[in-house]
Amino acid sequence: MKKRGYRPAIGRSGALQCLVGELRAYSDLIPELLTKVEAATRGFKVTKAELKRDFGFSASALRLLERSGQLRPLSSGGRPTYRLDKALRIRVLQPWVVTTRNVRTRRKHANITSIYRDVVNRMTEGASPAT
Repeated sequence: MKKRGYRPAIGRSGALQCLVGELRAYSDLIPELLTKVEAATRGFKVTKAELKRDFGFSASALRLLERSGQLRPLSSGGRPTYRLDKALRIRVLQPWVVTTRNVRTRRKHANITSIYRDVVNRMTEGASPAT
């Protein structure tokens, strides 16, 4: 009986090879995209309504990002405004968090770190972003 050697997963499927190639291309584009975001948005401020309407942020995502300290309002009084470059960097680097829906950010016996971890687990386990 002849022993079979290890075959890498990528060598087993042409579709998988294609997907890995696309992921590499996407990963290579991210730094360039972030540089363009930085150059185009320097100094711009946006409101919560603009983030929802124009950039696709959900209300749950904004609450989660605020509570976790990733997106902080610039002004404390009146209507809060946010740095557009920071919001778009989050949109590029964490696209799944932007569309997260139905996330309660205040839970009994849970801090924001565990809530964020739950959201990450839900998204990486293949659940739809709309759930």
